[in-house]
Amino acid sequence: MGDEQHAYLILTNEDTGDKDILEGMPENMEMGVIAGLVGLAMGDNGENLRKGVGWGKLVKEKVRTPTDASKENKIKINTPAGLTDGDFQKKLIKAYNCYQNDIEYSPFPFIDKANSNSLIGSILRFAGSNYKPEPGRNVPGWNQDLFEIKKQFK
Repeated sequence: MGDEQHAYLILTNEDTGDKDILEGMPENMEMGVIAGLVGLAMGDNGENLRKGVGWGKLVKEKVRTPTDASKENKIKINTPAGLTDGDFQKKLIKAYNCYQNDIEYSPFPFIDKANSNSLIGSILRFAGSNYKPEPGRNVPGWNQDLFEIKKQFK
């Protein structure tokens, strides 16, 4: 644990300039944090955090505004070859809307759990992007594919 990153996307409408955010969060942030702290206090070496105890489901929830997000560390994701910016954004939104808030959340996901980074990585891949976080960026859950989890475990 340490300098983990939280991934989300800012989409800019090419016609109007309006911005929207695609983001995911745990259904129950407070209970997850409490369960993790209690576990650590009881000597579980972070097991509650790894297992996702208390967090609930990964849900599509926007906690940032485009103005807030513009102040944070950003990376531009290039539109995949063969797509227009508008088509890429439509695919991102379609993938985001396809996720039904039905996978268990874990800050450090494995097997059948996911986190906000899993959501963003999955929708980027669905939309045709091959973006991967640069070496040295700690983005747990990035490679957890929500759509594969749903196929295998639901």
